[in-house]
Amino acid sequence: AFLAPLVCGTLAQSESFGWHWGFGAACIGMLLGFVIFAWGQRFLGDRGHAPAPLSVQQTDSATPAAGMPPMSSREKASLALIGLLGAIVTLGFAYWSWSGSHSAIDALRAMIWPGTIFVVIGMYVFMLGRCSRDEIGRVSVIFALGVFVMIFWAAYEQAGSSLTLFAERATRLEIFGLSFVSSNFQALPALLVIVLAPVFSAVWTALALKGKDPSTPVKMALGLLFNAAAFLIMVQAALLAADGQRVSPLWLSACYLLQVMGELCLSPIGLSMVTRLAPARYGAMLMGVWFLANAFAGKLAGLAGSLYSSVETPTLFGGTAAILIAFGVLLLICVPWLKRKMA
Repeated sequence: AFLAPLVCGTLAQSESFGWHWGFGAACIGMLLGFVIFAWGQRFLGDRGHAPAPLSVQQTDSATPAAGMPPMSSREKASLALIGLLGAIVTLGFAYWSWSGSHSAIDALRAMIWPGTIFVVIGMYVFMLGRCSRDEIGRVSVIFALGVFVMIFWAAYEQAGSSLTLFAERATRLEIFGLSFVSSNFQALPALLVIVLAPVFSAVWTALALKGKDPSTPVKMALGLLFNAAAFLIMVQAALLAADGQRVSPLWLSACYLLQVMGELCLSPIGLSMVTRLAPARYGAMLMGVWFLANAFAGKLAGLAGSLYSSVETPTLFGGTAAILIAFGVLLLICVPWLKRKMA
């Protein structure tokens, strides 16, 4: 993550090489990663091997049908209704897209996200009838926090769209007399994660020893607010660049610093939270829902990046900051309810 933007980005944006060299370098890097993984498996011990067969009791507790009656007519009707509504809405999006471009590819692309949303809704409704009251409370926390995480990553992933466009078009690509290309900025978040991860780990550990470790929702809210602060900084940078002058690279550096601080509040605890809260029999399904939130965030980030040329940059960055602040405050308000459901 640190070396790739330096090597691939420099080659891609170099007049002497070009984008085919950048993509070629990425292929070589992935191949080297696979070779290193295959060679290093000997050091992993039993990690990654197939688990030992479960006992009868363990199998009963982990099987979706364990102790569960067959689906009732009401459950089947609810899922059928969601499926019908999903089909109508998805096909409606497909027709709307096709009528504008007469492209089957555009129509298929337009079906992906509405269909995915209804699949997720169907998963939740399915689990309403398959989980106990306590379990559905914890499942509800996973779905609710997935929305907040999606908003965080939708803003964070603008590093590859609107923030990189700002670096290319409005930032001085020089520091200490050394020139660089705009894509090299992508190495900075990885470097900051390497530097700051031990610091955050030490802070959370120290707070836990004192009994003051913030809850998972509070940490996620802090992540959203750090991300909002990063975009507030970019509002000022965009205002300075409004008259056509290029701004210091320190503006983007400060933005990425705050984003990484937010990432370290939010990202490491997400997967462990899903594993901890999900009923064992639905663990894989709920992990998929969590990753779908990240995927949808990527879609939203792309849409935001597409507005870069049509919306004033201070407005784009300011709107992103406002959304992050709103969701951060809303998450803080929801903390007592979330903590009760997580218990």
